[in-house]
Amino acid sequence: MKTNWKILKVFLSSTFKDLELTRDRLANIFETIERTILKRSLTIRPYDLRWRDRHSDEPIVEWCIRMVRQCDYFIGILGNRYGWRPPYRADGKENTINISMTEMEIKEALATIPRENRFFCFTSFQDIEDENEEDIKAMEKLKEFLRSKKETIFECDSLEQLMQCIEQKFTETVDAQFPPDVIVTAEQLSRLEALDEFIEEKLKGFVGRQKDIEDLCNFAVGEERANYLVVNAVAGTGKSALMGKFMRHIDEQKNMVRIAHFLSIDGGAREVKEILLSLVDQLHSNQIITEEPESEIKSLRNQLQEALENYDKQLLLIIDGIDEVEEDGRSLFWLPRNLPQNIRVVVTTRPVDTLEVLNTYPFVQTKHLEVLHERDIAQIIDNYMKEHQLQYNEQDREILQKNCAGNPLYLKVGLDELRASGTSVAQLAMTVDALFHQILNRLEEKYQQKFDKTGVGVSAKEFFEKYLGFIAAGRTGVLEKELQDILKIGDDLLLPISKSLSNFIITRSGFLNFFHPEFERTIKARIGKQKMRGMHEELATYFSHKGLDYVRSLDELPYQLQWSEQYSELLKLLTSIVFLEGKGQRNLIQGLREDFRLALDNQVVAVPENCRVEISPDICVDRNTIRLMYKALEIDFHLLQQQPQSIFHCLWNRCYWHDCPELAQRYQLEISSVEKMYKLAEKWRREITPRKLWLRSLRPLPQRMDSAIMSTLRGHSKPIQQIHIHKHKAASAGQDHSVKIWDLKTEICLFTLKHRHQVNSVNWHPQGNYLASAAEDGCVKIWNAQTGEEIHNWDHTGSVSSVKWSHDGSYIASGSRDGQVRVWSLDKKEIIATLEGHKGGVFCVDWHPDDDLIASASKDRNINIWKWQEQQCVAVLRGHSERIFSVSWSHDGLYLASGAHDNEVRIWDFTKEKCTATFRNHTNVVNDVQWHPQKNVLASASQDKTIRIWDIESGEQLSCLEGADGKIGCVAWTANNDLISGGDDHLIRLWNPKVAQFTIPFEEQHTKIRTIAWHPKGTHVASVLENGHVQIWDVEKAKIFCTLRTAPQTFDAVWIDDEQLATLDTDITVWLWEKQRREEQLEFQSNKQLFQKWKSCTVVSGTHAVQEEPQSTLVMCDEGKMSYFPAPLSHAVCLESGYLSGHSQAYLYLFEIMKESFASE
Repeated sequence: MKTNWKILKVFLSSTFKDLELTRDRLANIFETIERTILKRSLTIRPYDLRWRDRHSDEPIVEWCIRMVRQCDYFIGILGNRYGWRPPYRADGKENTINISMTEMEIKEALATIPRENRFFCFTSFQDIEDENEEDIKAMEKLKEFLRSKKETIFECDSLEQLMQCIEQKFTETVDAQFPPDVIVTAEQLSRLEALDEFIEEKLKGFVGRQKDIEDLCNFAVGEERANYLVVNAVAGTGKSALMGKFMRHIDEQKNMVRIAHFLSIDGGAREVKEILLSLVDQLHSNQIITEEPESEIKSLRNQLQEALENYDKQLLLIIDGIDEVEEDGRSLFWLPRNLPQNIRVVVTTRPVDTLEVLNTYPFVQTKHLEVLHERDIAQIIDNYMKEHQLQYNEQDREILQKNCAGNPLYLKVGLDELRASGTSVAQLAMTVDALFHQILNRLEEKYQQKFDKTGVGVSAKEFFEKYLGFIAAGRTGVLEKELQDILKIGDDLLLPISKSLSNFIITRSGFLNFFHPEFERTIKARIGKQKMRGMHEELATYFSHKGLDYVRSLDELPYQLQWSEQYSELLKLLTSIVFLEGKGQRNLIQGLREDFRLALDNQVVAVPENCRVEISPDICVDRNTIRLMYKALEIDFHLLQQQPQSIFHCLWNRCYWHDCPELAQRYQLEISSVEKMYKLAEKWRREITPRKLWLRSLRPLPQRMDSAIMSTLRGHSKPIQQIHIHKHKAASAGQDHSVKIWDLKTEICLFTLKHRHQVNSVNWHPQGNYLASAAEDGCVKIWNAQTGEEIHNWDHTGSVSSVKWSHDGSYIASGSRDGQVRVWSLDKKEIIATLEGHKGGVFCVDWHPDDDLIASASKDRNINIWKWQEQQCVAVLRGHSERIFSVSWSHDGLYLASGAHDNEVRIWDFTKEKCTATFRNHTNVVNDVQWHPQKNVLASASQDKTIRIWDIESGEQLSCLEGADGKIGCVAWTANNDLISGGDDHLIRLWNPKVAQFTIPFEEQHTKIRTIAWHPKGTHVASVLENGHVQIWDVEKAKIFCTLRTAPQTFDAVWIDDEQLATLDTDITVWLWEKQRREEQLEFQSNKQLFQKWKSCTVVSGTHAVQEEPQSTLVMCDEGKMSYFPAPLSHAVCLESGYLSGHSQAYLYLFEIMKESFASE
């Protein structure tokens, strides 16, 4: 993840002779200041003639004025010399008023740089013997002019005073704008500014391609359904320049919204998150998205897709260089596949794997970008010759045309090399790759003599390898200052070498990067894998020495350790609380999660299974340690995104309660954890910097790090009714009127299908080419699963609860709350059978594997078995005492399973109309039952928030999967033999049914908590449940003391004194419970004064106050200071005694407020 950096550009203006005396001292000053501001993500770039980064033929005046305009700060040093009077101004016009270069710079600064960012030093310690009278008067006039403008001026009588003045004033200016205790997150350039800069760079010398631009423009305004255009060509053909020219043309027309992302802007632009963030940010700027961009990849992808699907005007999306995307994004899971026709998508790629993926998109057309025509090549050569005043004869031009073979990249590199080296055209290498090698060989030979003279200790070849290799090895490139530090070389060599490579290495967003990906590939191949590993090792050493206070180390160090295969050091870093806290304080939670993910999943350099390292005498960490920590980050990720500084609080509570001895003692569990995560948590606690507040949980948190939950899919905004699987795709039906299709490999929503009402059921065609869905309004729809187009629909007279394809894909069965089961023919598009006989609504239907029978489950508590072709009920299965929500045939057709409102799962022999087994382990309604595709194993989903897996042959419960936050409404088996579920919390969860997780026997009932009330002495806390019961907890033991069975309407409670608890129900009746006689109750009339106690939403106690933020983040006030803790609490109460409690869903959180770290206790 790329860290944002701000480059403070400062222009130093003085006559060259005045500055000559102070140059080295100023360099030292800026280096000193820079060391103090690096922690703020700031770096300094001073400009004067010595730092002049220009081509030799660029006019000095034009360069200086341009740099003044680009700089943030201006320092004018005015001695006694007036300076050089150039004949021409920056605009090329004659300097008729005959002012000096220095005065031109100063007047430009007054016009373009804010007053607070500029100041002047007048010196009087230099002689003026060689100055004429006219220049002396001109300088005095300039100084008087600045005084009259009331500019900030310092009079300096000595060199020491001048240096002190510049250091002090510039430091004060920077500190005022970027306070030392505030982290800078502003980028050097906004994304749009960076894109404009990149496009301008690419369009220099652009000619031709008029037919290609015309084709692109016609596509952009076209109305054909194929709304994805893939432009493919080999590297160096000018794809980026063409896209830039096309983009400029579209912007000039101003007839549509245009968003774009170019992956070659810099290294960070190739990351999937950065691509999505860039596109979503542009949609937000165009007010197509009203909310702020999300913070994680899946959410960003959904945000992008939903915005584009709902936008009804013309919009153009350009993605250039998609083949440069990072390895994890090459499947293009992040690029929506099925956008509406008004969204026009143009993508460029080389003919590599990304082109193959793009060709699988449903509405795609391709365009092969041909090489440049001879006339275009001739025009480029003519323009270059004219710009640089060069002459090539006809024979040279013919050689250039032949060698470039229509490739503009070769032409650019070749022409630059001819001008820089003076070599003949006939001596140029014949391919782009060979040309790069030729240039590097020439530069190495050119600089070898200088290296010999300076005695730097390395050859020119080694130096160039390192210079370019470090840039290639950087996660997002490297800063110029870092490169100089690593190479340990002075400006006398570094500046001319940088200038020699300026055609290949450019600065974007503060980082040195390759101007073209082809050059980067050449460098990596030239250096080789083994030497590149050495580059990563040197960078790891450099960032390790810089320390974790240096924000770039937080980003680069884990990456460099991993790619240099220093796995033991990587494990130490990832489990270091200093590193973890540093990431949190810098709001780098997304980057931290990425560090852990890459350590576990990188296909090339993942941490080996057998890697284990001792970090203290009694603690070893290994791959499983970081796997568990990664899971902890995943569990609390959304909360940590809001309050990243709470990372210690989150990790300690997760890791400590994973395997601590207290857990085993309290719940009589046998814990065989080899990781000893609680010891690691306590090590962090001893090492952490003393802090004011953190929350120590008094009991285990509800979702464990070794939970069977593998991942969570977000997208639905209301409860999920059903999920069905076809190979690696899932379809989900939601109460938010939508059907969503998911790619389970990438966990991305591919597209969303809309109904007018709540969708109750969804089912794949056996071949996966169609999808059926059924809704509350009685509508059954058939969709093209590849394109998302609706191809047919039918209507029931009542709401449709269930829809299923026959196994041969010819028919669809649907069950409705009108009591009917209907069979539809896909070919005939009509009803071919209506099955009537239920006395209540039908909740579920399922086909027998032979397709000759249909089972239907009903509100009438019966399961009917139908010979549908004869429209005859052949069996009725009775035994459930409540309505039946689900029915399912086993893969061999021998068994039928059902789940019902009576909390039971039943197995049936339908031929004998007999129940053969009943499972009563669920404590609430069973919503769904689904057989394993190949085994006699059954999964059941319940409103008790669990999924239970049953072995039908033995009758045993194989496992109970816990961790969902709400009632589980549906479950399905995936192609990988995992489970997927959906429920009331709007989330889809993927479960590993093979995880041997032990279940903590939490005392809570499986019902929501309405509110909580603390005992005055802090010894007990009462929780009011949704079913009206009140549970009283012993805080010290963190266990339930007793349960009061109050009225179902009870919604609040308060302790009257030490012995009595009052509860309030919706009839405004107060019930009083006495501690000694808790089963006796006395009824009172409404007490207005007492009732007012329930109106307070914030409880203040002593020096602490607690309130809930809209994002369910707990906020604590301590003596006027705010502390944030990511706890998903609906209500929180804090006691002066130092305890805090809150609740979420059915779980009661109990915390102890820790005012300082373990080290300070």
